[in-house]
Amino acid sequence: MPGIYTIREEPHYHVIFVKATFEQGKYPYKWLDDTQQTLQYYMHSQNGIFKKDYKVNRAILNANQRNVPIDVFQKEREKIFTFKGIFQYQKDDFNA
Repeated sequence: MPGIYTIREEPHYHVIFVKATFEQGKYPYKWLDDTQQTLQYYMHSQNGIFKKDYKVNRAILNANQRNVPIDVFQKEREKIFTFKGIFQYQKDDFNA
């Protein structure tokens, strides 16, 4: 099940929804501060390969330029998510 969803078509996104599973998830997501204002999030990959050019990754990487909010939801348990807030993309550590 994907973790990044876009509303409307590229490049006219209205909002980006991101869901993060912190416990027993595929990736080691984590909050980088006690106030939960900065999230380390792993973008979309296919077969373990991350690429900036994947459509949903490109949406996040270009979100600030296009003034698109990134709404983050944290998975609490099966099918239960908590809205954590509206975030902005800060930086990536892509090596690809």
